[in-house]
Amino acid sequence: DGWKTDPFKLYIDGDRAFGLGAWDMKAGMVANMIAFLNAKPKNYKLKLVFGIDEENISRGAYELAQSSFLNNVNCLISTEPAFRYGLNGIVRARAGRAVYQVIFSGQSRHSAFYRKEYDINLAVSKLLLKLSDLSGDNQFIFARKIQSQSIGLSLPQSIIVELDSTT
Repeated sequence: DGWKTDPFKLYIDGDRAFGLGAWDMKAGMVANMIAFLNAKPKNYKLKLVFGIDEENISRGAYELAQSSFLNNVNCLISTEPAFRYGLNGIVRARAGRAVYQVIFSGQSRHSAFYRKEYDINLAVSKLLLKLSDLSGDNQFIFARKIQSQSIGLSLPQSIIVELDSTT
């Protein structure tokens, strides 16, 4: 709702682009390509890199950082906007990201012998309720995956929670 053009098709009006992602990474990619094509470097090489999996787990960026491709790089510019940091998204550093795995272990018990102190589901729920307290203006933490399994009418023996944290 609210689109004046088809958001799935890029629409250009003068020096403005409209469509999904035009304000986010696609605009940064276009700016990078234009700057790269118009550059006339002296005494240094330019390298242009695009990543496509940021909203997933940024595995491509991780692999790139581990490779030798960046060994002789002195400056890196990311043209992705940093909306929440103000200054029209211009910042001197990028947000960091970490994924933590928290494992809750207990003793599986049949539901006929249920007691709260054996229920690791309650401990997990307390953690999940506290995530909003751990998040702040420059940090966001959320559960990206919760995995549990039980047999029959028994409590699970373990619950794995993956937390995604951006600072």
